Amino acid sequence: MGIQSKVLALSVAFLVGSTASVPAQVTATPDLSGIDAGCISASATVGLCTGATEAYASGVSSLPTGEADSELVNAAVFIAERLLAGPCTPPNPIEVAGLTVLADAISDPALAQQVRELIDTVAACGEIPVAAIGTQRFASDN
Repeated sequence: MGIQSKVLALSVAFLVGSTASVPAQVTATPDLSGIDAGCISASATVGLCTGATEAYASGVSSLPTGEADSELVNAAVFIAERLLAGPCTPPNPIEVAGLTVLADAISDPALAQQVRELIDTVAACGEIPVAAIGTQRFASDN
């Protein structure tokens, strides 16, 4: 299984687990284009990435805690997926800086720790284990 499919499976596993207990709400999906430009593009820098992830974290802070944490994890997975999908050369200080901001903004200590573990993987250009973040919970026993 390639990196992209592993990260996609990770994202799906997290989303299934994190949304099972959240009441249905219609909310706009936060925009990841600032993170893409500040953390992933050819012109990305540590300062731009830190600023973009801080702005993103600030933007989702108005959501209920569980939803905000979900969006922050989604952003972390987005950064990891974009970096690890292409040529990767450690130690990736730009992406590590952005992921650190996101991990620090997550209120759930267990999720924050899992994103910190993702930072180590990104720094080393390692493979992300499928379902590395979050636990899978089913909506019903059926």
